[in-house]
Amino acid sequence: MVSRVPPDSSTLDFLQDGGEMGVLIRAHDWARTPLGAPRGWPQSLKTIVRLLLTTRHPMVVWWGPELIQIYNDAYSLSIGPERHPSTLGQRAKDCWAETWPVIGPQIEQVMSGGPGTWHENQLAPITRNGHLEEVYWTYSFSPIHDEAARNAVGGVLVVCSETTEIVLAQKRRTEEAERWWRIFEQAPSFIGIMRGPEHVHEFVNASHRRLFNSQSWLGRPVREAFPEIADQGFFELLDQVYETGERLVFAATPVRYHRAPDAPEETRYLDFVYAPIIEDGQVTGIFCEGFDVTEAICATKALRDSEEQLRLASEAAEVGFWDLDVPSDTLFLSPRIRKMFGLPQDTPLTPRDVAACIHPGDVDRVSAAFAAALDPKSCALYDVEFRTIGREDRVVRWVAMKGRGIFEPDGRCVRVVGAALDITSRKTTEAHLRLMVNELNHRVKNSLAIVQAIAAQTLRGDAVPDEVREAFTDRLLALSKAHDVLTDERWVGASLHDLARQAAEPYETDGAGRFVIEGPPVNLNPKSAIAVALAFHELATNAAKYGALSTPEGKVSIRWSTRTDAEGTHLHLTWQETGGPQVSAPTTTGFGARLLTKGLAAELRGAVDLAYPPSGVTCTIDALVTDRPAAA
Repeated sequence: MVSRVPPDSSTLDFLQDGGEMGVLIRAHDWARTPLGAPRGWPQSLKTIVRLLLTTRHPMVVWWGPELIQIYNDAYSLSIGPERHPSTLGQRAKDCWAETWPVIGPQIEQVMSGGPGTWHENQLAPITRNGHLEEVYWTYSFSPIHDEAARNAVGGVLVVCSETTEIVLAQKRRTEEAERWWRIFEQAPSFIGIMRGPEHVHEFVNASHRRLFNSQSWLGRPVREAFPEIADQGFFELLDQVYETGERLVFAATPVRYHRAPDAPEETRYLDFVYAPIIEDGQVTGIFCEGFDVTEAICATKALRDSEEQLRLASEAAEVGFWDLDVPSDTLFLSPRIRKMFGLPQDTPLTPRDVAACIHPGDVDRVSAAFAAALDPKSCALYDVEFRTIGREDRVVRWVAMKGRGIFEPDGRCVRVVGAALDITSRKTTEAHLRLMVNELNHRVKNSLAIVQAIAAQTLRGDAVPDEVREAFTDRLLALSKAHDVLTDERWVGASLHDLARQAAEPYETDGAGRFVIEGPPVNLNPKSAIAVALAFHELATNAAKYGALSTPEGKVSIRWSTRTDAEGTHLHLTWQETGGPQVSAPTTTGFGARLLTKGLAAELRGAVDLAYPPSGVTCTIDALVTDRPAAA
């Protein structure tokens, strides 16, 4: 209760001033408290209260065994409306029940005659503004001397200041630093922080530890922690950054060191930065961050080597490359292809510029092939040979061009890439070769015609039997037809199917199907093809005279198979006659039989067997028709 009786001013000068709290203290009915009326207070209490009222520092006095509370304006700002002004004259334990477990033992220490206490940023939660708050204080508990009191301590002077904002700000800074520390620790780049002119390691992250095996570097100068790089100039560069405050950036810089104590020295390529750490205008450390780019450097080198190999190979093979971006209609032509089309080397080109150089006789064929390559339904390989007429030099050239379309998932062709080769020389050679082959064929035909004419003249008259004359003429004709087959194939060989059909053709005029021809594709070299053609002729002639082809019901089957082993491809062919007159073995060996069993066997590097069962003549041929190529 506030007293209505004004105090005696002559004895209460120590209560003058003090702002709001001075008014409240002077008006308080202290007589109803354990302290009694102010005029009877001990001098030490009066002195402390006077100090309390005249200072602007937060202060509170707890006096007497009950620790009655007196405080000033500065202190009232921190205790909240729940305690101000109601706690004036209240017992400390009742006022600060929630913090008593913290401050009670400290007060007891002082009141029992112990030394004063000092507490910095001490957490002492109090209820204010309607809820319990975590409040931090820096304060001291000091004994107030009073000879009449127990232990000569009359009370406790509390000089304090609330540091909640300071502590929370520090916590926020610490949490922020810890958060960045965690971010740095998890960063994919390697990070190191060094302090002072000796570059003492304060922090290295996980990437740094993996790359440099730097687990033991913390607290050690860089020259001590990483002596392997002493002769590579990095220490001097660190010194430079620390002295000048200017950062240094390094790209693909080689660093030689051992990644583990027992590992061999290796060279790693690093992108990194030395950045000064500046605090209060002074360089206090160096921040190092970077990436290990060794794999990328090695991959780039391998790519350059591969590109160089490709360039050398394309130069050696005289191959040019082209690349068409379909959506943008952008065309890249290598210098070699530009030359094939007689186009300038330094001018941007479009597909239309190239199309204009194609020979008019080849335009439709080239356009159709290119359209098929762009068609998502066919995705055809662009593979065409055509003539060009140089735009600048008007020279006609032959070009072999290949390419492949690249398609999006929706089917659109977005790119076509390929290569081209100047085949003008090859085409010229082929034309010359065709001319020579045609000339050779013409001469062979003429030679056979001359031989036929000479034979006709020589064998004319009664001295030579008719059957001999006919046999000789027929054999020349079979030889001529075999040459026709080889001519059709440009003398690269002849198909066994073609030779068999040629032998059967004279006997299939009535459509009776007297020949059965079956077997896989087999291509014979020219020498073997002529031998087989003559053999078929001899067998067919003999069958027409004496065997299956001499009767309307007779048939001939020509069947073969192949097998491949270490030597090459083997041919097994059977000529089988059926339906003709009964057969018996001849008593003498004629020219035809010798041609088959000796000449054909020698030509085919195999065996030829003639058999004469009663049902019909059988001829079996086993030959090596293709040598296996030598191992590469």
